[in-house]
Amino acid sequence: MNERKHITHLVYRLDIGGLERVLINSINALPEDKYSHSIIALTEYSNDFANLINSNSVALYSINKPEGHSWKAFYQVYKLLKQTKPNVLHSYNLPTLEYQLCAFLARVPNRVHAEHGRDIYDPEGKNKKYQLLRRLISPFINKFVTVSKDLYDWLKDTVQITPKKCELIYNGVNTTSYQTADSKTLIHDSQNGKFVFGCVGRLQGIKDHQRLIKAYDIACSENENFANSTQLSIVGDGPLRAELEQQAQITKRNIWFAGARHDMADIYHSFDTFIMSSIGEGVPMTMLEAMASGLPVISTNVGGIPEITTAEMSILVPAKDEKTLSEAMLKMHSNNKHLVTMKVASRKLATENFSEQSMVNKYQNLYR
Repeated sequence: MNERKHITHLVYRLDIGGLERVLINSINALPEDKYSHSIIALTEYSNDFANLINSNSVALYSINKPEGHSWKAFYQVYKLLKQTKPNVLHSYNLPTLEYQLCAFLARVPNRVHAEHGRDIYDPEGKNKKYQLLRRLISPFINKFVTVSKDLYDWLKDTVQITPKKCELIYNGVNTTSYQTADSKTLIHDSQNGKFVFGCVGRLQGIKDHQRLIKAYDIACSENENFANSTQLSIVGDGPLRAELEQQAQITKRNIWFAGARHDMADIYHSFDTFIMSSIGEGVPMTMLEAMASGLPVISTNVGGIPEITTAEMSILVPAKDEKTLSEAMLKMHSNNKHLVTMKVASRKLATENFSEQSMVNKYQNLYR
């Protein structure tokens, strides 16, 4: 019998987030008789989030890397790779890229780097220093994985990574765990009888929640019925939470901050429309989950989002444009007779094109 392949996953932080959800979902879905796993977090990991991993045999390590460059962190990662002896190092996003050198020195045979979205400080991918870093590390990487065609073309054409090293694997969602509900779920009293616009994501700058709150306030100001019959639910936590809560309080609108949640199927079933205001994205897992739950989508037209949506189930608007975003909210709220059709189209798109099993099969091919 063949020995299981060991995959070491390297992330900046293991906490609630789309990239991290893909990682944990993949670990849970990959056959346990063929693969074992360990996770190295450069900074820290959340025990609550790590508990979502089904297997008890996944080793977790955090090296508490400080801000900025750290030779000590390099040595710690190298030492852990020598200890775990993985067949594959799978690193995720820019902060982990340079540690592929540790994998090369530790003689890890298969070195994979995934781009799930551009860096928070470089949402359009124009930073020449970051582009150069990717080119310099490229000889030490067997395969770059992107989660959208947008990122794939950017890696190939702008960063100039050779096409034979690039592979596109769309994120996938477990469409059994997320399904259309027969009726809405009431998560909070403030949602009772309201048309709920729901946003799910880490409360950080690239998600642009400030502009989402402004857009909702504008829509409420322009339509009294909208103001009285709707709610904006913001699900997630992060460094901007206190600032966003203060901004929302000033508007005096029906805005609810749910914090970090793990009951996501119920959360989506409490929404009428999923809304996203990001200035940069790859292929957001939260949007795929919302689609699998049968929700229409309002989103900024950034990154891989136009690749996973259609006009039949979404309204896309330019980024950094609160007025157009507010108009989309007003339109969706007044569009009741088309909501059922949009919900069916959204669920159909997710189940037919973005299944978790399809994603997992492609990662298995990559890990061979």
